[in-house]
Amino acid sequence: MEPMYVEMLAVARPLVAPVVLRRGFAPGEVPDFAEPLPFAARVVLGLCSLGNALEDRVAQIFSEEPAKAVVLDEIGNAWVAGLARKLHRQIRAEAEAGGMRAGPGYRPGIGHWPVELQPRIFHLLDAERHGIRLTGGLMMEPRKSVSMIVPVGTRLGRTAYAPSSFSD
Repeated sequence: MEPMYVEMLAVARPLVAPVVLRRGFAPGEVPDFAEPLPFAARVVLGLCSLGNALEDRVAQIFSEEPAKAVVLDEIGNAWVAGLARKLHRQIRAEAEAGGMRAGPGYRPGIGHWPVELQPRIFHLLDAERHGIRLTGGLMMEPRKSVSMIVPVGTRLGRTAYAPSSFSD
């Protein structure tokens, strides 16, 4: 398997066009996000994507080389998750530099955070201008994309929603 992973890593590298978007808001600017985060002094919205080329290549090779397609797809999954963790670390470092803490990176559609928050995140981050959009079923395209809601404050208590996060 290792030679296949090495080969698919080489295939994946030129196909990835990372996009990272983020913007911080005062709780009053985004009450739909801030309400379940009663201790947040700021709410940071983030969105990460790898672009379409990698998943297009997965689809191209799947019928003839399904094992390679699966490996390539998993590489993309790992990379987009890593991109989200990196964004969360940056938000946390900036919060700490300002004497605050960043909570976990909550994800709409996972746990009790409603997926119906996605259109608002996409609007506030102007995601379509950066090639990231939502389907009618609120799925992100490209599929190798992740959105997050990160509370920032001096003290962060329990949220009104069950956690599901990208904290590391």
